[in-house]
Amino acid sequence: MVALAPSFNVIDRRFVRDLLEDGDDLRLPGGMSLRVALTSDRHARIASAYHLHRVLGVRQDYEAFAEIYFRPLVWLLTGGPSTFGNSLPDQEGWGDATDWIAYTREAQRADLRDVLTRLPHTVHPSHRPGSADQWIEMSGPTSYVLEGRITS
Repeated sequence: MVALAPSFNVIDRRFVRDLLEDGDDLRLPGGMSLRVALTSDRHARIASAYHLHRVLGVRQDYEAFAEIYFRPLVWLLTGGPSTFGNSLPDQEGWGDATDWIAYTREAQRADLRDVLTRLPHTVHPSHRPGSADQWIEMSGPTSYVLEGRITS
């Protein structure tokens, strides 16, 4: 996900350096979290650095520093608590996978099948029937989105 967000080098150079050098104690920078959910949607999306805010209906916030929507999983690298409203991942009960990135050379493998059965199913806010036009998107000059549809 760091490759999706070139501005990561500005946020935490040490993290990027440790990642490249396979550092001993790799953890996401403070204030960042990795959220995960399930999706069965055929919509696929890879994006970097943007915010969606639901301005009509229930106020919600969706902050993506980087995201990967590719069924069966959704990965969202996001910042701290939202100042614009309730976070969509928090409201839907997405899993917090922030600690999954923490590893050392002595790390052990773990079976995550039980964790996956407890994750909620979701659809990207821009593809939700009846509410897609209720969101505004804010992005910067280095933001990008690659979208497509999985046909099989």
